[in-house]
Amino acid sequence: LTKHLVSCLSFPLPYHDCSMVGLPTPTTRDEWLCVQPLAFASLFRALIFSKLHGREKSSLDLWAETVQFLWRSVGSEVLTSESTEVLTSDDAVAEQRFRGQFPNHREIFSLNSSDGEIESVEVGTEVQTNFSPSLSEPDCEVISWLHTTMFSPTNIGIDVRLKAFNMCYQAGARLHEGRWFDERQIPANDLFSAAHVLAVSLSTPGCHFGSSGLNTERIPGEFQDDFHRHPSPNETLKASGPLERLIARLGQLLSFFPENAILSAVFKVTDRVRKLDALQTSSGKLMRGLEEILKHAQDWEQHASKRVVIGEPLIEIMQLVAGLRRSELESWLKLLHLREQGFERKARRKWTRLQAIFQEFLSGEFPTSIDSFEEEHWTPHWALKGIRPSNDFCVVKKTMAHFFRDLVQSLDTFILTAPVAEAGPRLQMLRSFGIQFCQESKYRDGSKLALLSRSIASLCSFYQQFVDGLSDRLIQLRRPFEEKLKSEVKLAKWDQQSYYALTESSEQNYRKLMGILDQYEDVLSTATSHLLEKEHRRGLDSNEEAVASASTDIPTLKSMFPLAAQG
Repeated sequence: LTKHLVSCLSFPLPYHDCSMVGLPTPTTRDEWLCVQPLAFASLFRALIFSKLHGREKSSLDLWAETVQFLWRSVGSEVLTSESTEVLTSDDAVAEQRFRGQFPNHREIFSLNSSDGEIESVEVGTEVQTNFSPSLSEPDCEVISWLHTTMFSPTNIGIDVRLKAFNMCYQAGARLHEGRWFDERQIPANDLFSAAHVLAVSLSTPGCHFGSSGLNTERIPGEFQDDFHRHPSPNETLKASGPLERLIARLGQLLSFFPENAILSAVFKVTDRVRKLDALQTSSGKLMRGLEEILKHAQDWEQHASKRVVIGEPLIEIMQLVAGLRRSELESWLKLLHLREQGFERKARRKWTRLQAIFQEFLSGEFPTSIDSFEEEHWTPHWALKGIRPSNDFCVVKKTMAHFFRDLVQSLDTFILTAPVAEAGPRLQMLRSFGIQFCQESKYRDGSKLALLSRSIASLCSFYQQFVDGLSDRLIQLRRPFEEKLKSEVKLAKWDQQSYYALTESSEQNYRKLMGILDQYEDVLSTATSHLLEKEHRRGLDSNEEAVASASTDIPTLKSMFPLAAQG
């Protein structure tokens, strides 16, 4: 732990091997809160090291050891859902999904809500005793994203490096707070000053790194198009000046009218909006807060004389709301893409399922004698005559089709049963595992891993031929929904004259949008096997498209063998 603490709090960040083999399995919540970011930091390091120096043995070992450590720590509690609420009706489920897409931020700024701080809950010995480590759904999504990025030609940018530092610094800070290290082996604190300066700069909104700070989304760029959930520090900073001037003006008015309920309400709402964390506040949340300010200030402005109106600060707030409204309308056209991203996230959560399948397969018994393999030839004997044996595989003429059949059938079902929007991400995850096993076979006992990678590559190559067709089909299915969203944007155009009416009807607009998104989600949920079956039958069905593309002419010998005619 001392070595990991020094490594985590050092800068520039060292990417050398920091094996987690010797770390004990966490038994308490505090230990897990320290070890979990440490494990994710190691996975980020393995990714960066593999991109800098190639997928060498050290980066592969670091990845495999860290995944094994997490697998050993969580045991059977691999995946836990973030939602612990049990919903008993379809209406409750629909409302939860609706609020997941369009949160009710107005409740936060309501004067009826409490201003009190969150009560701290002491963790008793019973909770500590019964604690069992687990990975949440977002945790599994991050591991899947790291795995796919590591075993693909994708380049990484500054956001991945900052995320790696974020995880390392978080782990180091928790280790330092828990005092789980040997103080005698810790060098002078000056060694950590660079890391502290970087952490402070990243925590400052609008820093030149272009980052939203240490509290970024778990996967870089995950929700960048989400108006209501993605943090927008720049928009929050724009509002800071007008809010400060509004607070000053309200203070002046309250000095003349100290008991006025309307001014007090405007002041309270303004103060709440002013105290929002820029690193956590989305544009949608900020807009709702500013709208609440205008809502309460309207009562004062309508009845106050010209000498005591709020005036210019309130006009600035209205201009901010107008800009945010325009941004929201533009974001409506991106809602379909966000829905597709939701399916991609669901596909990433299946990474643990694949890991469990391969873990069980690799840990099972494997025939050591080539003669015990069932001999099945891919090609006739004469076709392999004179071909030298491959260095990567111990079997050339013989295969283990029977031995791999159950595994391949499970993977085939994994693709066919996927919703069409998840087929691509699932296929990408499978391909990443195949590349991983192929790379590991070069440094370890390669026969089993190499044959496994061949089987995965063969399956991926088969389904790859349908990827373009499925993508084109999705584009065709998406077009009518895009037209519906464009129509909604035209109907909901904002101007200052219709502002207050639109504020009251925004909930109705969101309900309409949610209906369109639900219909699109039903389309995205179509089974991949259903569309593939249509693809196979194309030209055979009795529809207009099939009749137009079908051919009943018998090809001539010249068309089938053009080279024979030349000879």
